Amino acid sequence: MFLMYGAPSVGKSFLALDLACSVANGVPWMDHDVNSGPVVYVTDEGSEGLRHRIQAWRENQNISPDAFGPIFALNPPPFDLKSRSDVDELIATIATECPERLPKLVIFDTLSNVIPGTDENNQGDMSTVLANCRRIVAKIGATVGLVHHSSKGDTKSPRGSSVVPENVDTSLKVNGGQPRTIEVVKQRDGQSGLKLTFKLKSVNISCEEAIQSCVPQRLGNAKTSSTLLELARTMIPQRDTYEARSNGTEVASKLNRAELRKKAFAKIYADRPSDDAKRKQFERDLKFLSERGSITETGDDLTVVAE
Repeated sequence: MFLMYGAPSVGKSFLALDLACSVANGVPWMDHDVNSGPVVYVTDEGSEGLRHRIQAWRENQNISPDAFGPIFALNPPPFDLKSRSDVDELIATIATECPERLPKLVIFDTLSNVIPGTDENNQGDMSTVLANCRRIVAKIGATVGLVHHSSKGDTKSPRGSSVVPENVDTSLKVNGGQPRTIEVVKQRDGQSGLKLTFKLKSVNISCEEAIQSCVPQRLGNAKTSSTLLELARTMIPQRDTYEARSNGTEVASKLNRAELRKKAFAKIYADRPSDDAKRKQFERDLKFLSERGSITETGDDLTVVAE
């Protein structure tokens, strides 16, 4: 089970649906491989709005409607994740909708909408909710994700009883600002503290009306981007000239892109699992620096901007 939480309007639902679409289609999510399969997405989002978001994701990935993986978006009538009978009915519905292959992922967006009238601070009630989530995991064999709000008084923590973050396997905190970030606050069987940066990319979808939606797009890592910039500075052929002209103007000397990438693979991205993963991180970080104005690109040449 995982928890994805954050303040309003930081992109939680876009990220959750991005994950759902990635799993359904076997597409890496934020450059992390997925265990692909059908997905059940339980939400109170209107069917038209959800359809537009899914279409935006599909068109951004260049996946045809016929090839798009199965996502079963459920908007059940009054449903209570705290009710054993409601959960039994949901499990039966999932088995009916996915007779050939049970889903790999079930997402509830948001937690508050599927526990109507429940006091989120009540440890006993929230323990019952989590027990029902574990029943879904056991019966369906799927990962269960809960999209939730952060606390008003402490935006670093999820709202309500601490029994929820204490008993999930993974907690992901979504932060707003520029850039937006996803922070791994808890990972029971892995590394915590990892922070990914992303933006919400506007996408115009193909339909009779002019409709725009958004899809999350991962950006370069702030830490590795800074390290890449420092490496680029050490490789400038005319280092003394660069240091003497640190007044915000561009340095005349050029740096070869391939040489920077080769050194970055060895010095910065050595812990990445493959050359492809190293390449993707290098391209993201270089794009991040380019968008920030720290490096400009002209073909295979890079120009480092003095600060």
